[in-house]
Parts: sequence; C-alpha cells; structure tokens
Amino acid sequence: MTNHWETLREEFSQQNGPGKLWLHEIKIIAGKKIRKLREVPPSTFGLTNWDVDELVQIVLVERLLGRNQAAYVYEVAETIEDARKLLSRELNIALDVIRVPNQVDNIWKNLEPKLLKEGWKGSKLPELGSQEEESITKLVIQLILNQKRLKNQGTERLSPLFSAGVLDNLAKEILIINSALPSALLMRSLREALTIISPALSIESVGADSQEFDHSPMNEGKLTNDWGQLTTEENDIVQVIRKQLDIETIEICFLLANKASQSEIASVLGISRPTAKKRIDDTKLLLVKILNELELDDQEKVKVITVLFDQLGFGTMEGSLIK
Repeated sequence: MTNHWETLREEFSQQNGPGKLWLHEIKIIAGKKIRKLREVPPSTFGLTNWDVDELVQIVLVERLLGRNQAAYVYEVAETIEDARKLLSRELNIALDVIRVPNQVDNIWKNLEPKLLKEGWKGSKLPELGSQEEESITKLVIQLILNQKRLKNQGTERLSPLFSAGVLDNLAKEILIINSALPSALLMRSLREALTIISPALSIESVGADSQEFDHSPMNEGKLTNDWGQLTTEENDIVQVIRKQLDIETIEICFLLANKASQSEIASVLGISRPTAKKRIDDTKLLLVKILNELELDDQEKVKVITVLFDQLGFGTMEGSLIK
C-alpha cells in the first residue's frame, strides 16, 4: 500500500504543484496554529479574524507557489513527518512576513549599525556551499534565541524585543562566526528566530511554538541524557513541580540557571531591580518548599529539577543552559 507521503508526491507530480491533498495537510497545520494563537488579536498579523481557509491561501500563494517552496518540500522531505515540519515552517514564515510593521526590519534597523561599528564587511561569502550556509544560519539563529529578551508589553508588536546592550553583544558574537556574512543570511536568521520568539506572543505561546520545529542540531545535548528513563513516580514528581510554576517563575529559573544577574533579570522581566530581587527570592523559596514537601534526597532533587528544565525546553550548548 502506498504511504501517505508518496500519495502527496504523486499528486504534486501529476498536477505540477500542490493539490487538494496538500491543501488538506496545510489546513490541519493552520488549524493547530490558530488554536495556539487564539489569545493573540488577528490584527497583529493584519487579519480581520482568525480564518483557517484564509491562512491556508496565504501560505499557498505567498510561500508554496510564490516562493516555490512547495517544490522544495517535494524534493527534500522523505516522510510525511518531514513534509509537515517543513509546511509548519512555511506557515510560520508567512505569518512573520504579514506582521505590520515587520519586526525583522525593526530589529535589523538597530542591529546593522552595530555590525558596521564592529567591522562587519557585509559582503557575500565566496564559494559558500548550501550545507555550510545552513550550518552558519543555524548558529546565528541560536545566537538570537539565546539573547536575553525584554518582557513583552501585552500584545503590542512594537514592544522592544532586545535592549541596545543585547544587540551590541549580538553584533560581536555574529562577527566572531564570520565578519563577512551576507545581509540576506542574517535577515533569514532573524526571520526564522522571530517565528519562535515573536513579541506578539506570550512566553507561553512561544514555548508552544518552539515545539513545532526540530532544533536538535542546535542543542548539543539534552539535560536528561545521563539519567536514563524516569520511573513513573519520578515522572509524577516532575509534573507536580511543573504545575506549580507560572510563566514568570519559569523565566526566572532559566535566567538564574544561566547565571544572569539581578539587574539582567530585572531588564528581561521589565521590572525594577528591587522587585526582581524579591521575585528571585520568592522563586527560590518556592522551589525549596516544593522539594522539601516531596521529601526528596539531594540526588533526587538534582534529577527531577534537571528533567524539569529539559521538559521546559532548556538545553545545553558549550556548557551553558539554552532554551
């Protein structure tokens, strides 16, 4: 029996493009996306309402046909899972493009002068192969994802995402990779990173979005690798802890684990330093209280917290926590 992906490939080949089966797959993906964005006003993306069919048409016209990305999916994907991941990516890029105004342009306007100040040549790299370009793009995306973000101010899309100091640091880190990265590559990296950390979404929604993509090449190691499989009891403990942490507490946990200062945490959360200190102290007390109530020994505490961080999307790269 022909598998599902082969059926879609056959339809593409016969019609010289995506047909009804492809549209059905995109519609399912668009429906899931809209459910995740239900708290975000559709006007954020220049839409009058959240309509699945309209979003499908945007992806089809702007990306799959307009950018010929359907052919790319057809050529690259080996399984239906591969195809769905690529189609999800196209949908996210389509949403990013129709944001008004475009957040990528806003960040680039502030980042480009800092790159030039640091000695960026802005020229095309000679003889850059597709695999090498993809590898460099992933490194730049990871740099962007790892920068400390300012707290989102509601659903206003022009709420600043990065402070000037963070962009200074980002410019320096980009040039460490290569001082002559083309602007097209940097813009592409910004665009892909912002489909994950868009200020139009809450931290919770961003976390959900990041699960749609396979970022394993970026994450050098999962924190749970050394622990093996959890027992049912241990997994229950992790879930008990997780349910008691709100979005801000999770953000503070990550920042503390990444050795951020009180001032840096205050900047990320958009609060004063004294308030940040109180929130940090409250977070530490909460974790201690939860772990003590569960009557865990020291090794068990380390294990469940490590697994918890892994489930919350924290990974490791060159010895530091990332998310």
